[in-house]
Amino acid sequence: MPPRFPMPRLLATPENRRALAAVQDVLHSMTAKDPCGSANPLHLHGPSGSGKTSLMRALADEAMANGLEVCALSSNDFADTRDLDNARNADLLIVEDLQHLPTRFTATLIELLDHRCVHLQPTVLTALNGPSRLRHRGAPVARRLTDRLAAGLVVALEPMQAPSRLRLLQLLAEDARLGIAGAILDWLTQHLIVGPAITRCDAAAPGQHVPGPQLDGPVAAEDRHVLRRPRPQDRAACL
Repeated sequence: MPPRFPMPRLLATPENRRALAAVQDVLHSMTAKDPCGSANPLHLHGPSGSGKTSLMRALADEAMANGLEVCALSSNDFADTRDLDNARNADLLIVEDLQHLPTRFTATLIELLDHRCVHLQPTVLTALNGPSRLRHRGAPVARRLTDRLAAGLVVALEPMQAPSRLRLLQLLAEDARLGIAGAILDWLTQHLIVGPAITRCDAAAPGQHVPGPQLDGPVAAEDRHVLRRPRPQDRAACL
């Protein structure tokens, strides 16, 4: 097995380990010019808060850092996008939230997947459910599409459990050089729902957002997993 592409900004947990490995394989296949080195398409599924968007942002970030062209779409974007040449020709295509794909654009997505598979261009898709349970407004998604998804690699993500949440919070506190009491971390562990967040903030100032790739389409609040560093007044309350 070829070495997996390192993604040090993501915390590997039991809940996301398989999905992270699949994403690393996609990155390795593109950077090593080995288009057969990963399954195509890759379909990641899991409930809101399981970290799908965090993984896609990290994937797009690493791909662009290596000089690759990335086209990232939400399924809702198909209704607003007339020209899909970028989606057809990009080195990497990311399509999020398949459960929101309007039925009338199913054939469009199928054509995209077929074109990209023929040309050995990787496509990564996300949804709440796997292909057999994929629904749009309660109706099953066309089998012509779900068969293509199932023919690739399908990987499930689970919400982070308490031990993983605690480890993530500890790493964030260490990175920010905050001495947060264990009791506070335990409370946050029980009351925060977070995915496999970025754990290194690239020396950002307190409260400063670390820029990442600009993905098209809205991001659900429950899928935003990068925790803001505490403001000075927040720190005083935590120390």
